[in-house]
Amino acid sequence: MILNYAHLCKVAGGVDAFLIGSEMHALNQVRGTINSFPAVDQWARLISDVRSVLGADTKLSYAADWTEYFGFRPEDDSGDFFFHLDLLWAHEACDFIGVDNYMPLSEWRNGFDHLDSPAHPHIYDKSYLKGNIVDGEGFYWFYANDADLIPQVRTFIADSAHNKP
Repeated sequence: MILNYAHLCKVAGGVDAFLIGSEMHALNQVRGTINSFPAVDQWARLISDVRSVLGADTKLSYAADWTEYFGFRPEDDSGDFFFHLDLLWAHEACDFIGVDNYMPLSEWRNGFDHLDSPAHPHIYDKSYLKGNIVDGEGFYWFYANDADLIPQVRTFIADSAHNKP
């Protein structure tokens, strides 16, 4: 199916970027012999095949689910940890690391009695939405617990081990 889509893209005149797959979290965690990951091996083969169809001008990758991009830790007592997607993302045909991550673009509340309203006229303010891409929830701050949500007690994200933001 993916190779068929790659050929359709080529016939249509090419594309700037192409994903060979997205969010195959459970499939990518299946382990084979000697802690191999057969699905990831197949993604690596597929990305080579897609590169041969679309050529060097098309950026290629796989888009990982946000819960899998950092690695795989089995739910057993082994203590194992695998960077299972590295084989794919380090492949010569792969151009970038793709991660599907659905961070909020706003924390706007009804009315104007909340932290974001004094500096912005409405939720559709472009500067407000753009600003939240680089320093909003999950980037610059988070809610440490449910009790902080209603009063908007935002905890700034910091690396306490190295005293860095």
